[in-house]
Amino acid sequence: MGKTTAKSPLLIRKFADDGAVAGGFQKINEQLSKDDQLLFDRLRPEAWVDYGFYFRLLEAGALAAGLAPERFAEDFGIFQAEHDTRLLHRTALRLGGPGIMIMEADQIWRRYHDTGHLKVFGVLPTAAMARVEGLEGGGPLLCSVLRGFLATGLQLTGVKMVRVVHGKCRFRGDGSCEYSGTWTK
Repeated sequence: MGKTTAKSPLLIRKFADDGAVAGGFQKINEQLSKDDQLLFDRLRPEAWVDYGFYFRLLEAGALAAGLAPERFAEDFGIFQAEHDTRLLHRTALRLGGPGIMIMEADQIWRRYHDTGHLKVFGVLPTAAMARVEGLEGGGPLLCSVLRGFLATGLQLTGVKMVRVVHGKCRFRGDGSCEYSGTWTK
C-alpha cells in the first residue's frame, strides 16, 4: 500500500483548526480510534504514513464536519494547494501560467506520495488531461483531494473559470484515474 507524507495528516489539523470543523481538530480526534490518536500524536513532518491512516483521518474529519467524505477531502485538497503554495511560488505560478503546473505535475505529486506518477497529456491552451499511473493502494478520497488540489493549483496560476472533472476512476472500475481540466485566460 502506498504512503503519503506525514505533512498531509498534520495539515488536516490546521485545516480543522482554521475553521473547516466546528470545534477544530479536537472533534476529529474524538472520532479516531485510540491507536490512530496515538499514531497522530507521534507524527513527525519528515515521516511517511500509510494511506489507510490518511483516509481514516479524512473520514473522521468528514464526520466531525458533517460533510460527505468526498466533499471534505476535496475541500482539504483546496486548502492544501493554497497552504503549500507560498508567496514566492505563487508569483512563479502567475508568471508561468498553467504551463508551469503542467510541467511540474509529477514532481508535485512525488512531494506528497511515495507511489505512482501524475502524467499530463492532451495539453491545449485552455485545457489539459492528467492521469495517475502506477499507484499502489489509494482510494476514492485520494481522488477527491487531488481534484481539489488540481483545481486550486490551476487557479493560482491566474487562469479563470477552472473546472476539473474526474472522468475515469480506477476505484469505479476504470483502468486508471483521469482528470480533465479546462479554464479561461
